[in-house]
Amino acid sequence: MMTQLRVGFTSKAALLFIALNLADIALTVFALSLGSRELNYVYSSLGSPALLGTVKMLTAGVVVLGLGLLNRSRLLSWVNIGMVLIVIWNVLAVLSWSV
Repeated sequence: MMTQLRVGFTSKAALLFIALNLADIALTVFALSLGSRELNYVYSSLGSPALLGTVKMLTAGVVVLGLGLLNRSRLLSWVNIGMVLIVIWNVLAVLSWSV
């Protein structure tokens, strides 16, 4: 029997995770345009900002689907906390580079 993704809390957490990843991508690309560099070795080796964004969003989608299929969707709350911290880090990086 196929596992179904739960609606409600889980879908809101999944949407928040995707939104935080979009913010991460936008801030990362902006920081790169200011002369910063990607700290994640795997992503930094990709080169192109378009490829970087594509791979990051595919990774985010796999995380959401994987947690949903494994009935671990509640872990998205903790993952979202981590993503909020990453977005804050990116905002601070952009502010420090643009001053």
